[in-house]
Amino acid sequence: MVLFETGAHIKLVLYQSEAQIKLVLKQSGEHIKLVLYQSGAHIKLVLHQSGAHKKLVLHQSGAHIKLVLHQSETHIKLVLHESGAHINWFSIKLERTSNWFSINRERTSNWFYINLKRTSNWFYINLERTSIWFYINLERTSNWFYVNLKRTLNWFYINIERTSNWFSINLERTSIYFSINLELTSN
Repeated sequence: MVLFETGAHIKLVLYQSEAQIKLVLKQSGEHIKLVLYQSGAHIKLVLHQSGAHKKLVLHQSGAHIKLVLHQSETHIKLVLHESGAHINWFSIKLERTSNWFSINRERTSNWFYINLKRTSNWFYINLERTSIWFYINLERTSNWFYVNLKRTLNWFYINIERTSNWFSINLERTSIYFSINLELTSN
């Protein structure tokens, strides 16, 4: 683990060869980058924050689910691909018109739920799935945001919070688990 702190500039890097997970956080104003790779569960999570631009990518080969979110100033694209015993997939492309929108979709059997909301200063993403399920949550207001990723079995949990003067990072994993917590109080 490497931590660099210089005033408002903070860089956190975590490498774990056994779980093959890489976490990188760079804070310089509003620029934040989070990257997670896990080869065991075949999950890739990428978050790029630069102004209003965010990119969230999740790949899971076990459940064959791919979730991609691209957010520019007014355009948002959400794509979910699922191919299990029955090849069922759909693609959603949404363009923001006023100041919020909501998407809800449910499926029985190996069902999943998608919810996407956005107001003038935040949005919320939720994805759940039974059996080997996982949960994704992304919220952002004017001065903080929250990222959460959970998975059962060899699951892991990612949490990032930030207010005007501090942020906290927490990463846990069962079995060969690890935990990271970082708080900045003053600058």
